[in-house]
Amino acid sequence: MNSVTRLTILALAVAVSAAQAEDNVIITLKAPEGWSGETLKLPPGFARDMKLKGIEEIRFAPGMFKPDAESFFSYAFVFWLPGDKPLEADTIHSEVLTYYRGLAKAVSKGEIKTDDFKLQLKPVEKQESEWVGTLEWIEPFRSRKAQTLRFEISQRPLSEPDARLLSIAVSPQQDGKHAVWKDLRTILKTASFARVKAKN
Repeated sequence: MNSVTRLTILALAVAVSAAQAEDNVIITLKAPEGWSGETLKLPPGFARDMKLKGIEEIRFAPGMFKPDAESFFSYAFVFWLPGDKPLEADTIHSEVLTYYRGLAKAVSKGEIKTDDFKLQLKPVEKQESEWVGTLEWIEPFRSRKAQTLRFEISQRPLSEPDARLLSIAVSPQQDGKHAVWKDLRTILKTASFARVKAKN
């Protein structure tokens, strides 16, 4: 069983193919060779308390589950969300924190206490709908140790039909100039979606 499969099982999430995703939406998210990925419905099985509904598309760095790798726990993902109403900053904060609390609880089977997890987000200067921040949590998959994740989050509207993409890049690499951040940002810039006709 590889690490990506273990993520899905341990987190109690049900991976679905893009063609089976909600409303027959296919999300494109291009990543370099060696990156892996999966597609989940929102809310995911490990965070049922999330209020957002839609699709999550994820791309994992090659070192995602290797604590000694520079790209350990580094990945990019997007939430495809129906509707044209932008998310408020407070909603993004609450939903992301709920996501990671649920993930840690599910992976650790309740052994990790999540009440002390702290997510801090601040708007990017002179940029609308963009935030940077950190999450102080316990990494549940490999180390079971305290970890600080750096976040870059943005949202943008989509048209035909009305929908939004919430784009999130995550890594414990605190220096935004680190090479892994270049990959994460490049991946998120490729994000797009299309609808396919349902098969009769």
